[in-house]
Amino acid sequence: MAILTSDLVIINHKGELSSNLEGLIGMSLYAKLQIQSLPFKPKLLFVLHDQMSRDENIFLEQLNRLKDNLQA
Repeated sequence: MAILTSDLVIINHKGELSSNLEGLIGMSLYAKLQIQSLPFKPKLLFVLHDQMSRDENIFLEQLNRLKDNLQA
């Protein structure tokens, strides 16, 4: 939860969406939900550098898969 004490958190991740990033997102979202009572609303931004494909459809497919895994 310490990473969410800022107004903005940028997570720089190398490559495609992965299970490691999925775990980090899950922890970050959980922490964000726990601090709903704070006066500021922190924003999480993810930078996926060195991603092999720039195709938006592939990226949206990865995001949907990630969302499904986080909801499970």
